[in-house]
Amino acid sequence: MQLATYVGWKFHGTRGGLAAGLLFVFPGAMVVLALAAIYAAFGNVPVISALFLGIKSAVIVIMVEALLRIARRALKGAEYWLVAAASFAAIFFISVPFPLVVLIAAMVCRTSCFQSKSRAHRISRTAHRADDIDDCFLLAANVVDAADRTRRSLRPSAHFISTRAVFFRSLP
Repeated sequence: MQLATYVGWKFHGTRGGLAAGLLFVFPGAMVVLALAAIYAAFGNVPVISALFLGIKSAVIVIMVEALLRIARRALKGAEYWLVAAASFAAIFFISVPFPLVVLIAAMVCRTSCFQSKSRAHRISRTAHRADDIDDCFLLAANVVDAADRTRRSLRPSAHFISTRAVFFRSLP
């Protein structure tokens, strides 16, 4: 989107940038509006409900894949992987409040930044300490947000699957 807006602005000024940006967003917004209207009108119909369950599953897979790609780039060591896993578990299973998880993750990362084995290593890491702490905040926020969205989207799916399982078990 940024590239389209920039090119429109570069070629035709402010009006070109606005037109390019709006025309980039407009088709996606119309698709979302159409899906919302279909769900609002026919959400209780079993075929439409099953269709939206399939869409929801695809979105969950895309979110998990994006989370894994970000994690592979952002998690530089074992301690970062542990912080990410603990943050996910705290939000998803225990429902710890988001600000508390971010604060604890930042404190853990901050203490791990100061616990270096040698003075030379500590001095070389001094320049990167602020970046590491910022990475911890960003990572914890992203993991917690993904866990919260996944938990919210899985609950209706789990309910849907469990009610269908009970229904099919009751059939002769």
